[in-house]
Amino acid sequence: MKITIAIIVSVLSSVCSFGQTTEWHFYEYPVIKNDSLLNKLQSKLIDDWNLKVSNDTLFTESKNYIWIDFYNSAGAPHDDPEYAKFTDEYLQKNGRKTKMIVLFDIQNKWDAQKISQAENENKKIYAETDSLIYKYKLDHLKRSYRYSEELIWGATEDEEKRFEEYKIEKEKILQKITEIPIYNSQNYSLFVISKTWYFSNKSYYMLPMIYPDVEEKKVFVLENIIDEVLRNDL
Repeated sequence: MKITIAIIVSVLSSVCSFGQTTEWHFYEYPVIKNDSLLNKLQSKLIDDWNLKVSNDTLFTESKNYIWIDFYNSAGAPHDDPEYAKFTDEYLQKNGRKTKMIVLFDIQNKWDAQKISQAENENKKIYAETDSLIYKYKLDHLKRSYRYSEELIWGATEDEEKRFEEYKIEKEKILQKITEIPIYNSQNYSLFVISKTWYFSNKSYYMLPMIYPDVEEKKVFVLENIIDEVLRNDL
C-alpha cells in the first residue's frame, strides 16, 4: 500500500500530460468497462470528471483547473487576518495551478475472511500500543490530542523524555497496521493514495483554499458520489 513521493509525482505528471492531449474514454479501460459500480461512478461524474486506469491505479481528475493554497489553522484565532488574505486575486497569483485528482490503489476485491483476519491483527496491534503507556510509566498523566498529535499534561522533565520515547515506539508499532478498504466496487477494493486538495494525511489543520469557488464545491459533490457508489458493506 505504501507509495513513494517520487512515484506519486511521476503518476500525477503522466496524468496531467495525458489530459492535455486527448479526452479520456472510460470504456477503453477494461477495469472500468467490466465493473458495474465503476461504470455507475463514471456515469455520475462524467460532466465534471474523468476516470482513467494505469496499472493498479485509478485516477479521478477534474476537467477544469483550480488554483490552490493552504491555510494553517493550527492555533489560529477566529478572526485571523492571515485567513483574510486568501482572496480570489491572491490565489490566482500565488496558488498552485493544478487539476483536482484523487488516486486510488486498486486491489482484487477483499472477501469477508480477509477483512476479518486484518481486523483481528489490527486489534492485537492496538492492544500493544495501549500497553505502552504503562510500560513507560505515564498512565497517571492526563493525555489529550491536538489534531493527530498526542499530548501529555503536568509532566516532569524525565516524564517528557519518556513520553518522546513512548511516541517513537508507538509510531513504529502502528506502521504494522493493515489498511482495510472502505471503498469497494464490483470486482475491486480501492484505497485512497492521495488527493490534491489534501496537504497531507496527518495535517488536518492545513485547510485547502481553492479558486474558483464553483470548482471547490465540486469536491464535496465528488466525495459524496464516491461514498454513495463505492462505500458499501462486503
